Amino acid sequence: MTTASGPTDARPLAVRVADDLRMRIETADLAAGQQLPTLDAIAEQYRSSLAVARKAMELLRAQGLVVTRQGKGTFVRGRARTRRHGIDRYSRSRWRSGTPILTGEAEKQGYHADQVIRELAEVTRRADNATLLGALPHAGVDSAAIVDDVEAERAAR
Repeated sequence: MTTASGPTDARPLAVRVADDLRMRIETADLAAGQQLPTLDAIAEQYRSSLAVARKAMELLRAQGLVVTRQGKGTFVRGRARTRRHGIDRYSRSRWRSGTPILTGEAEKQGYHADQVIRELAEVTRRADNATLLGALPHAGVDSAAIVDDVEAERAAR
């Protein structure tokens, strides 16, 4: 057995095997994308049963350290690069400059971001739509004028 823990370690064997494999992953002894030994090889290496080796792999999978591909094996999962954001990310000086925070962050990371801002306004409902919906139309609604306005707006786009 090659675990760092001694014979007096009270933790279950599956946990000790998973900890040993985790240590090998974190120290880059097992690199990202590298295939882990088979369950048989792990069971033989740690002088344990297949159930213990399987449980150790389940623990590593639950922690997001390994990925199992059916028919291929178990591989060390690559880690995403951690982004550290400065304290000034949401500071007043940044958002007062006129650049939206999302756009500024995207540009800083080498991406392009668009923000589409929609305008919400209160409008009167068209009489024919109100009829279709079973609602009573407002008195004095000029449906023809509204239709003309909508068509003019569509043409402008």
